[in-house]
Amino acid sequence: ALSEDERNKTVVILGDETALNPLIHALPEEASANITMGFPVPSSLMASLWRLVWTLGSRGDDTPIHKPDLVALVTHPLLTPFWEAQLPGFLALFRERIIHQTKTYWTLDALIRAIPEASSLWQKYFEGWSQAPLEFIARQQRFTERLMEHDSLADDPTAGSVLWHVHEVWQELSHIAGQYSFVDQPKSLQYLFDQLLAQRQLNFQGDALVGLQVMGMLESRNLDFEQVVITHVNEGLLPAGRTTNSHLPYALKKAFGLPTFKEKDAVYTYHFYRLLQRAKKVYLTYNTAPDVLAGGEKSRWIHQLLADELTRKKCVELPVSPNSDFHPNNPLTVQKTPEVISVIKEHLSAKISASALMAYLRNPLDFYRKYVLKIEEPNPFDGQISHRVFGNIVHDSLYELYTPLVGKVCSPEALTEVKQKIAPVVRAQFKEKQEDPEKTTGRNALALSVLIKSVENLVDYDLELA
Repeated sequence: ALSEDERNKTVVILGDETALNPLIHALPEEASANITMGFPVPSSLMASLWRLVWTLGSRGDDTPIHKPDLVALVTHPLLTPFWEAQLPGFLALFRERIIHQTKTYWTLDALIRAIPEASSLWQKYFEGWSQAPLEFIARQQRFTERLMEHDSLADDPTAGSVLWHVHEVWQELSHIAGQYSFVDQPKSLQYLFDQLLAQRQLNFQGDALVGLQVMGMLESRNLDFEQVVITHVNEGLLPAGRTTNSHLPYALKKAFGLPTFKEKDAVYTYHFYRLLQRAKKVYLTYNTAPDVLAGGEKSRWIHQLLADELTRKKCVELPVSPNSDFHPNNPLTVQKTPEVISVIKEHLSAKISASALMAYLRNPLDFYRKYVLKIEEPNPFDGQISHRVFGNIVHDSLYELYTPLVGKVCSPEALTEVKQKIAPVVRAQFKEKQEDPEKTTGRNALALSVLIKSVENLVDYDLELA
């Protein structure tokens, strides 16, 4: 750890400014720091909330909400106190009646039926795109103002500042939508919202003379430090090279004397060597892992320092890797205490399912967790029907079809009548446990066909025996 005097003489130059957020969280609490670069608002946790708001708010009025999007919005860490303030106990009801259900898509009416206590909340915040753009923007402004007034967010200065920026963006967007009639679609508004929000940043407060200095390469010009730390000294980052987005090709810029990426690289190179000129100790870090666009190659600046006779002898290369402590996995065992055996006997005294028997034979620990401790597996909501739901639909459909035949002879005529009811019964079970069959597409549509065919095969087998 650096002493207070060393921190006052140290600067951290971020080669990749997107690393600012992890750097802030890595700084010790007792260390004072002066951050000269602004924190981009789109990188904040509050901005992730508004991406979810757009996903749900820009859908059509009759378009159902995808369950992962719904769960992500309701359980967002910044919103959980807000929902509880609107309706105490709402999150518990949401977990019980929606998260634990297997339905993948939820309409507004389905949400109201699932949690009728929150009908006003659903209608107020989860209504689809059924108004003019200005009305939609006004609704989002009211939502922003309610969040700004809420106690849990009012105590968080960062969230409050971001909300203020979001509120100003909504005002700008309202002015644009009122001035230009062609801005009338959700995608257009969302594009403008993202563009306006990307221009905003949060400014940090600090002392330029005290504490650790954190800045970008260009902000370090004309400044000298005894200890310099430069991160992300990778080729393609420092210097950036041919990464400038431009409609003008390099040859055209060169022909008309326009600045190219070479001039930009020259500016960064000058600041790099000027920063090293009076420093007593310099740390250059680079990542050797290949990235999507870069190959994990050290910057040409490092190669130049290693090739120069004056600096080569002063350079020391130290590979750094995260500490990985590997511990052998000790086998998990559960003692068969009298209490455990009592629960197992109680379970075996009733009817035991084939899945429970297979769980005990394949992995007794799974049987222990599920049938002794009563720990249910979470319902996946990836949009595809699970094997458990598939089996439940077949079982419940057969139960509904064969219940009227209890105590009667299964004649061919009765089974033929049962076969005619298979499709509507399976569809009703599918709608109850998964989603509306009329709107089912993709793999779930194939799964529905397989379900109907599976039940038909079972009834056909009984017809052969009748």
